[in-house]
Amino acid sequence: MDAAADGMRRLLFERLDREPGTRGLSTARGVMAFATPWAENGGESLCRLALLELGAPEPAMQVEFFDDEGWPDDVTS
Repeated sequence: MDAAADGMRRLLFERLDREPGTRGLSTARGVMAFATPWAENGGESLCRLALLELGAPEPAMQVEFFDDEGWPDDVTS
């Protein structure tokens, strides 16, 4: 998925580069740099943005956690 996202990001940046002087271009570039296919919803993206604006390091996305026996932790039970 990362390779596909990187390829799409390159294509979109190339498209933006062909539109010099277009209003909102720097904002569009910032959004493209921030975008990730790993965010499951808008709330997750807003939280990530808030953390980055506070100076936190880039959070790892969709990390699995395991218990002492190697089983995935089920936070829903």
